[in-house]
Amino acid sequence: MNRNRNPTLKAVFNGAAQTVIQHMPNHPLHQDYQRASEANVKPPHARLALARRLAAATSTIWKNDEEYDPEKHRAKAHST
Repeated sequence: MNRNRNPTLKAVFNGAAQTVIQHMPNHPLHQDYQRASEANVKPPHARLALARRLAAATSTIWKNDEEYDPEKHRAKAHST
């Protein structure tokens, strides 16, 4: 999500972040977005952080050939 990026993948992860924000209120990543908003983080910055987390999760899932588990996000959210 920086200047040396693939614009198509950037759009995909930004769209995925927007989907989590708008349509998945019970998802741990949405709850992280809410916490950031309540901490006065500007919405574009909170959305970018969410998109980066989605990109990191995707990369890890792909590298380790595992299935997506939202509980991994929940555990991380509670440990911080």
